[in-house]
Amino acid sequence: MIYSGTIEAKTGHLIPTYKSGKPAHSKYNPTGERLSIAEDFFGCIIVFGIAGGFHIKNLLANENIFKVIAVESDNESLDFCLSLETVKELSKNERVALCTMENFCQCTKENYIPSLHKKLSTLFLRSWHDELPDADARVNELLNKCLDSISADISVQAHFGKHWHINILSNLKHMSQSGFINTPVKIPEGKTKAAIIAAGPTLDNSIEQLKWEKECTYIVSTDTAYGTLLNYHIVPDAVVSVDAQQVSSEHFLGITKCRTVFIFDISSNPETVRTVSEKGNKIFFIRSNHPLASLIADKAAIPYTESGSGTVTIAAADWARQQKFRQIEFFGADFAYSDGKPYCRGTYLEKKFYSSSSRISSSEEKYSTLMFRTDLEKTEKGLLGKLGKSAFTNKILASYGSTLLQWASKHNLKQNGSVFTAISSPINSNTPTPSAFDFKAFISSYIEKVQSLAARMDEISLSHTVKEILGSRELISLLPLFAASGKETITEDISLALQLLLYYNL
Repeated sequence: MIYSGTIEAKTGHLIPTYKSGKPAHSKYNPTGERLSIAEDFFGCIIVFGIAGGFHIKNLLANENIFKVIAVESDNESLDFCLSLETVKELSKNERVALCTMENFCQCTKENYIPSLHKKLSTLFLRSWHDELPDADARVNELLNKCLDSISADISVQAHFGKHWHINILSNLKHMSQSGFINTPVKIPEGKTKAAIIAAGPTLDNSIEQLKWEKECTYIVSTDTAYGTLLNYHIVPDAVVSVDAQQVSSEHFLGITKCRTVFIFDISSNPETVRTVSEKGNKIFFIRSNHPLASLIADKAAIPYTESGSGTVTIAAADWARQQKFRQIEFFGADFAYSDGKPYCRGTYLEKKFYSSSSRISSSEEKYSTLMFRTDLEKTEKGLLGKLGKSAFTNKILASYGSTLLQWASKHNLKQNGSVFTAISSPINSNTPTPSAFDFKAFISSYIEKVQSLAARMDEISLSHTVKEILGSRELISLLPLFAASGKETITEDISLALQLLLYYNL
């Protein structure tokens, strides 16, 4: 707690005092306290120091400040501020988010939308800053940690945003034109355990076990491991693919009709989906939390499947969990490079690297480049079991492994090495009722919503535009696309989105 009480200003307003005895605001006219911000600023502002809230209230007079994230030093100080009239009023304002230093990062992630708010600025209440001797160091540490996380997320959206949007629309159009209905997968009787097959190097050591147990095990392969299993004459029961890039099609080159069920995220590369579908194979669509996928989830009967940070191994495991398998075992989920290899034998990379190998650019060199593109650290033991004699991991792989363990904990799965067992009975998921998807009706309604906003952009304020976008599921679904547009204004973003939608309606 950094406050000691309140005193009454000349205007009759109560203002907080710090433990040092200094007032947080002017004793003469606290309501006139303002923070310096450029007149043409539009976006989101983080304010460190809430105190009496007068400075924050004045910021809200600028309609182009879409969101204010106001931060206090600790919970006790925040509770004290909330006892004051102006801060109570701010807590009810949808443009304001109040938090403490402890939950600052989470609050910022939930309220700052880079693709919509565009700019982000940080301000201090000067008296608050002076009261905390370590304010600069604490704030810098918080900001760096939080902005690194947000930057990683927005960079993924910037890279994949357009791919996701185009892929979802293309797959939906294909569903509608072909009369495809997303019928749930039937699990054969007698298969009581699910095996999740990733493409880590240790998979090569597990092949005999998979062959031995295949009669009682439902084998769910990731797309990268699919070719490896086929090379060992193991036909998986299901294959999961969530990759939006065209490279995913290389996992399925030369595919023929088989008993395998191919499970694709609705944002998967449409060329890959068509390649598999045209051979007469069974396809089932799943979805992530992408707002466009969520928008059409019920209409197209596409269930939500968790994938952590977009990891196909977790997506495969979560799909198996939803099929009510009580026991899930992982193979090749190393989250590390071992014995000098990034992947097991038989993946598409092996064919690619060996076929292009030469004296001056060998396959070994290509694998080394792949492994050493980021800093590595030696690891003694994998998260799910034994690794090779010489194993290394990196921050990205380690984060994938941690996310998998978080997923297991969330769903009450008890770990024993590479096997996870459900502690309680699986909860019935709300799977949408299968039905045909009318793409023509959907895209017409979608375009109409975007056109309506685009036609009024010159007549309404930026703040009203932001509010309208956040109030519409159709317009919210455009946010990942905005992140990929590279445009500086919302007007340009809307114009680009409309062009894309009109193209897909032709």
